[in-house]
Amino acid sequence: MATYFDPLVSLSIILLQVSNRFMKINITPAQEKILMHPITQISMYASIIYFTTKNIPITCIIVLVSYLFFFILFNENNKLNILPKEWLYREKLITERHPSCKETYKNNLLLYH
Repeated sequence: MATYFDPLVSLSIILLQVSNRFMKINITPAQEKILMHPITQISMYASIIYFTTKNIPITCIIVLVSYLFFFILFNENNKLNILPKEWLYREKLITERHPSCKETYKNNLLLYH
């Protein structure tokens, strides 16, 4: 696969970044509510991924994997998260302190033996 430099694509990316930073658009509260809806958010995210990949199956895979990471594995409110409870408590991201594995083991050993 040959790689090449396309100045038009590079210019459009630069203009996109500059306009994203400095362009102000006044939207109504109803429009803001529509833009904040989860389906609208995921469709905008998928369109950005599709713009970079130009491949629908790859776009779907990237969107699904990122959903898995952001909303399940790295979400402290999800029961399947993989973040350490001690770290979450220490950083004040959760309010209740969970016992460590060592403490749980000791408590279970005392309780059941």
